[in-house]
Amino acid sequence: QGSFVRRLAAGAMRVLFCSLLLAAANEFKENLQAQGFIPFLLAADTPIYDDEVLMQVHLASEAGEKTKLAKAGMTVEVKQATAEPEVSFRAVPTHKYVLVMVDPDAPSKRNPNLRDWLHWVVADIPIEHTDKGYQARMDQGSTLVPYVQPTPPPLTGLHRYCLLLFRQPKAAEQVTGVPGKKERAKFDTKAWVAQNKDLQLVGFTHFQAMHDHDFKAHQEL
Repeated sequence: QGSFVRRLAAGAMRVLFCSLLLAAANEFKENLQAQGFIPFLLAADTPIYDDEVLMQVHLASEAGEKTKLAKAGMTVEVKQATAEPEVSFRAVPTHKYVLVMVDPDAPSKRNPNLRDWLHWVVADIPIEHTDKGYQARMDQGSTLVPYVQPTPPPLTGLHRYCLLLFRQPKAAEQVTGVPGKKERAKFDTKAWVAQNKDLQLVGFTHFQAMHDHDFKAHQEL
């Protein structure tokens, strides 16, 4: 009888654990839906991992100044994001990860006929054990599309710059559908996720920026 009770308790714990994971995945998806990223940027059937990975993002300027992305959706100046951001996250070491950054508001939210504008792709990001736990090693990932800074055109309002993190069971060279560094316009994020069926969305954040007349930079559009 004692053995039966233990098995029953273990089964109940497994059910509870699975329920908690499902609830976490549902909350992650519901947040994306509430912000309009599903279905605007991602399809409703996008594979989403059970447990959201929280990314720590520090934007970087050409002068090396860092700006912490304190909350998703915060507004920054374009000059604060001219250099490649520093991205860190904790995750299990059984998989590698791919990070994608896009602007779905190109050239503007009212007329996004060049969406999504592809800013950055790093694949095959490994996870290593450190004194702080299992940490991502962005420096050991494969940069498939080099980072390019936000350069929203004049009179187009705020643009959303989205960082999407996917769990990637494949090697970097097997991630398909990534264009060359000069082919950034009209990147179809939905179609790319569907094409790479083994990817699972595990993390998402974004920041906003608008054109700065005083900042001299090559405009993307």
